[in-house]
Amino acid sequence: MARKTTQSRGFSRPSAIVSNDMVQMKYLKEHPEYISELARWFEAEWAPYYGLEGPGDAEKDLQASLNTDSLPLTFIAIEQKQILGTISLKEKSISHDHLGPWLAALLVGDKYQGKGIERKLLIEAEQQARNLGFDSIYISTQKAKSLLDLNKWERIDTASSLRGEVGVYRLGF
Repeated sequence: MARKTTQSRGFSRPSAIVSNDMVQMKYLKEHPEYISELARWFEAEWAPYYGLEGPGDAEKDLQASLNTDSLPLTFIAIEQKQILGTISLKEKSISHDHLGPWLAALLVGDKYQGKGIERKLLIEAEQQARNLGFDSIYISTQKAKSLLDLNKWERIDTASSLRGEVGVYRLGF
């Protein structure tokens, strides 16, 4: 987890990203009332890990990410008090614990997909990693290749996950 030592910028809170659809990017810490709903999303999306027989505890992980200037932290996309999606920034990955930090849990509700929410979440998390002084970030995914290509991520490896093989990507700053 390399941090730039020359960066003198202090931490800056994310400004609300408002588009025609009034989607705002917020820290989960500002809206902990969404933790239970997000935990259900995690349990459905990542059942092998967060499901009934999995080793993970979605609610506990989300509670741990109620930070704004240290890892782990979580962003949510909301519109008119409705949660649309989420992304987290955390120190380690299950597969590549020598690399970090990691973007994780990029998830957008089914009816909100294809509306640019994933990209807004990704950009917000990338900016936060820069603000925290990291010189690169990583993500592993099966689904977001085209989004990562659009944002200039580099595929560096593959890894096995509970859901099968995933690509491992790096974005340098």
